[in-house]
Amino acid sequence: MKKVIISGCILLGLAGCYNDKYDQLYPAPVTNGTTNTCDTTNVSYTTTIQPLIASSCVLSGCHDGSTRTAHNFSTYTQLIVDTSTIVSYVDGSNSDRMPKNGAPLTTCNISKISAWIKQGAKNN
Repeated sequence: MKKVIISGCILLGLAGCYNDKYDQLYPAPVTNGTTNTCDTTNVSYTTTIQPLIASSCVLSGCHDGSTRTAHNFSTYTQLIVDTSTIVSYVDGSNSDRMPKNGAPLTTCNISKISAWIKQGAKNN
């Protein structure tokens, strides 16, 4: 009887195991028949990073310069000081996730910031 119970528990346990594929659960959105993927090959400060930081971080009471002197992201020169830790704050790996009172950045936007930093965080 014990063998039957143990065998049944093992079978039920194995039936509950599965390995989901992220791209199957969350496929890239499609617009007009074209898959929208996250392009991180030509990320620049001026066209990608600065607008993203301005809309998500440089807000009144946050990293705007008038309320924070440390971690002021209102200019390239001030942002570049924090590039070594900024990804850990926006991707959730740091317990003090940013933006603190806003919606988390998308995976694509986090990838763009990370790619920009890996590419040398140039002011272009």
